[in-house]
Amino acid sequence: MNRVLLLSASLASLMTFGNSMTVTAHVRDEAGNPAAGAIVKVWTDKDRYQGLARSPTYSYCEAVTDTNGMAVLTSPCHSQEFQCCAYGDNYYREDAGRIYVKAIMNYATWTVTLMEHKKDVHFVLRKKKHPIPMFASGIPLGFRLPAKRGVFGFDLKKRDWVSPYGKGEVADFSINYFEESMTNGLFSCTGAVIFAGLDGAYVMKKNKSKVFWSIHEADTNAVYVQYFPFFYMPPAHGTQKSQRHDVICEDEYLVLRTRTKTDALGNVRFANYSKIYAPFLVGGGFKFRESCFNPTPNDPNIEFDVMKNLFKKPYGALLP
Repeated sequence: MNRVLLLSASLASLMTFGNSMTVTAHVRDEAGNPAAGAIVKVWTDKDRYQGLARSPTYSYCEAVTDTNGMAVLTSPCHSQEFQCCAYGDNYYREDAGRIYVKAIMNYATWTVTLMEHKKDVHFVLRKKKHPIPMFASGIPLGFRLPAKRGVFGFDLKKRDWVSPYGKGEVADFSINYFEESMTNGLFSCTGAVIFAGLDGAYVMKKNKSKVFWSIHEADTNAVYVQYFPFFYMPPAHGTQKSQRHDVICEDEYLVLRTRTKTDALGNVRFANYSKIYAPFLVGGGFKFRESCFNPTPNDPNIEFDVMKNLFKKPYGALLP
């Protein structure tokens, strides 16, 4: 079971001390127990307002939780907003983004007086188990289907269509595609992502983490589905809304078992495991957010080490 940290940070800006704020962080695991060693960092723009320009200078403050899962620190807050994150040596970093507080802005002097005394910020830190090198990449801009109709195999390890359409060697999955041209340059399409043999995939919901969305390992005993349909219909006459059904939803990802080899009895002997993060779009073009392919046969680990990409030239901002 994944170990999850729940961090609740109470932020108090004390007007008697100018625009400083006290941060009390409480770090707990999923069972509600205090967790020691988590790092909480708070930062704010220094001299945030200079006319209409923004200064790139920041003030930082950080602290480490004690054995009771608590850390207390005081930080200046130069503007009406601050940022906060939490992380640890064995946990993925999570950012809360920009957090805004009630304040009074003096536009004559471009100064801010904080009016709010407390803020609560919550984090979920996911455990780093065993990140590994993988072939990980998004799809480059302009990458398209080979033709308007046909079945096209795609190689995740090569990030390309298989021969004769590209440099791919093994089809991890295929796109069965049918496109029909319509008036005014519009088109409609139908098709499916299909798998051969005992290859297949199953759908999972993305974790709420902002960094690590997937499970750590593929479930080797899952039901691997071999057919994922999609379609696209342009806006009908008199309407402005198109209709489409994507391979998977925006909040989902696929876990794949491909290159499967069996024994004489049909039992799986070898297979490679990978994942594809949504959006996964087919129609006119071809696109997915990110794929991570584990080249080691029979290793269900799909936790990608972003510092050890096996692609020399990956595309996109990649996640574990």
